[in-house]
Amino acid sequence: MGIHTDRRSRVNSELRAEIARQDIPNDAVAEAARITVKTLRRRLSGGGKAFDLDELAAVCSFLKVPLVEFISRTDAES
Repeated sequence: MGIHTDRRSRVNSELRAEIARQDIPNDAVAEAARITVKTLRRRLSGGGKAFDLDELAAVCSFLKVPLVEFISRTDAES
């Protein structure tokens, strides 16, 4: 697995986990990121393109997790 694919996988995994921990519906997360629920599901599953920085920042803000902390979590898993 390449570096970018591995990082993307860790980001997606941590986002899924945080959304589940907070028990937030996908439609609310998608709305915060200004994407469709279908796009959110595809990005969380690793299909299609990765979250861009604006989307990731919007989701982290919505989840009340500082972006820097979130990125640190994905680094800690490597």
